[in-house]
Amino acid sequence: MNSRGSIETVLSVAALSSGLISGELFHGVVALTVLSSIMIPLMIRLIINVRSIY
Repeated sequence: MNSRGSIETVLSVAALSSGLISGELFHGVVALTVLSSIMIPLMIRLIINVRSIY
C-alpha cells in the first residue's frame, strides 16, 4: 500500500472511532483505498509501456 492509501486508512479509522462516519462508509473508503492502491501502479506501467512503443 502506498503512503496515500495508508493516510486514507488512518483517517478513516479515526473518523469511524470518533463517530464522524458510519460503518458502511468506512467499508467503502477502505475498499476504494485498496482498489486504488492496486490499480494505480498497474495503470502507470501500462501508460509507460504504451509510450515506449511510440
